[in-house]
Amino acid sequence: MSRIRSNRRYEDAPDTASNEESELMLAKRIAIDTPVLILLRQNGKEENGWRGAPFWWPVLVTPKNTKTTIFTGGVLE
Repeated sequence: MSRIRSNRRYEDAPDTASNEESELMLAKRIAIDTPVLILLRQNGKEENGWRGAPFWWPVLVTPKNTKTTIFTGGVLE
């Protein structure tokens, strides 16, 4: 996978495979009541615009049965 997509933006979606056997589709079937963390290892080849070292893409799949929640960094008074 190249670092820069054809639209000249940085790659930010390593989990876009649409086939039924992809890691993302499997995670979505599992993530009913608990979250799933996918770690995709990529060999960042220089010829693809990376820095020539392997790295990990973290992908968090939220549970289907998650209730709507609001988080805040401030203090409520």
